[in-house]
Amino acid sequence: MAFDRTVSQTVGAKTTVFTYLGMDNQVLREEVAGKATKSHQYAPWRQQLTQIKHSDDGGNRRGRIVRREHPVFARAIRSP
Repeated sequence: MAFDRTVSQTVGAKTTVFTYLGMDNQVLREEVAGKATKSHQYAPWRQQLTQIKHSDDGGNRRGRIVRREHPVFARAIRSP
């Protein structure tokens, strides 16, 4: 993540640090108190594919966010 940038937002006593992909508006990671709370994955055509929610017990919940499929890559997204 050498070329990524971070931005922090404080609401009350809670500070969230967002890591963005370069100068783009795509959030790669969200952290609260130094711990990852969410990670995001994107397709090469900039569509968000997944959001992973990290829990304090070390477990992860992965959610698919595919809204519109790119015609060339639609088959790859559908495969398990």
